[in-house]
Amino acid sequence: MRPAAFCTSLLTAATRSFALTTPTTHLVSSFSQSTKMVDYRELTNQLVTKMKQEDDLRNKAYDRSWELNAALIRVEMAHEEVLSSPDKKELISILEKEEESLDNLFRETALSPGMYNNIVHNPSGNDEITAIHDRAPRRGNIDNKMESYARYKSVRYYLKENKRVLSPNAPCFAGTRKILTDEEYLGGACIGLCHDLSKIAVSRASNAMSDPTAVQFVQDARDTVSNILQELLEFDWRNSPLRRKYDSTKYALKQLETVLYELSVAGALGGHDSVKLEEEGGPKQKRIKVDDKDNSDGKKEEKDKEIEISALGTFKQEIAEIKDRMDHRDKLTRL
Repeated sequence: MRPAAFCTSLLTAATRSFALTTPTTHLVSSFSQSTKMVDYRELTNQLVTKMKQEDDLRNKAYDRSWELNAALIRVEMAHEEVLSSPDKKELISILEKEEESLDNLFRETALSPGMYNNIVHNPSGNDEITAIHDRAPRRGNIDNKMESYARYKSVRYYLKENKRVLSPNAPCFAGTRKILTDEEYLGGACIGLCHDLSKIAVSRASNAMSDPTAVQFVQDARDTVSNILQELLEFDWRNSPLRRKYDSTKYALKQLETVLYELSVAGALGGHDSVKLEEEGGPKQKRIKVDDKDNSDGKKEEKDKEIEISALGTFKQEIAEIKDRMDHRDKLTRL
């Protein structure tokens, strides 16, 4: 036999003997592969279950947002009925009940862990939620409804409480957990208030001839929007969602100033006593002057002025605190 053929036969025999003497290696490898496949299937099943849970929570959040929107609409309709109806006693009681249910619904939503994409879990490793993180994002579009809630409460407070801006620490926003985030308060109770005041001022100005308080309301609304915009100028909005809303506040202020100027011109040309155009400033400065027909309440006006100045100082301090918190979070995101 040739050496090459002999070597080939030896190699073939050695390979066959190795295959016959080591069957367990193939069994072990096939068993390990089957074990890995079982693990992958379990992980896949866990992932599918988790996705279904997330879908259920998201659907519940969207259902709750519809409930919040319907509650807001009911309250606004009840308020409109109170304003338009001569018999207000029964309607006022209905409005109070609707507002109470509205507050309870929003508070319950803010305290419900299922309404958040939570990032704080049980240390044991399961998915049980033990705490709501202060900055946990809300599910669905509940954050927009919270902003609408802040806008509604701020407008009603302004019209009821002598033209003041609702505080972020107001009882309707307080609780074991804050109902609103800083962004929701700024977008609803501040920026949203500016737009609603602009709309209300236009409506009141159209009846200025028959409503002696319309001009004063427009002027107070202009001052309030101007103060809010002055505080918002201190913020560094960057590309945040509030940036576009902040830009629109300038147009609300411009509209109020235009309404005041048109009222002053209409008063000067039409002989309306409640509005007179200032001689020194001229029409270009868009300033008006409201006549004081009754000077007997001087002390009361001075007291109201002091209260107004104090409320403005408190508002500026609260806005400054919000700005500090937002600046701090902005620095943390850039680290």
